[in-house]
Amino acid sequence: MAKNRKDAWVRTWVRNIDSGVIFESARAAAISIKVGDSAMSNHLAGRCDSLNGQKFERVPEGTVADA
Repeated sequence: MAKNRKDAWVRTWVRNIDSGVIFESARAAAISIKVGDSAMSNHLAGRCDSLNGQKFERVPEGTVADA
């Protein structure tokens, strides 16, 4: 999650770089590969190269159309 201008937390989308699947949140991405939220957070912050052999990235705001 990232802070917006009003200092409220806003959910950010996460993409699995290997498969191209886009998740609504880091937690959803973590659940999909059976790792903890903190492990996904650390990966997205660049503290580890991959999780269970897969790589993820935050999707820039405004690049995913809300369904």
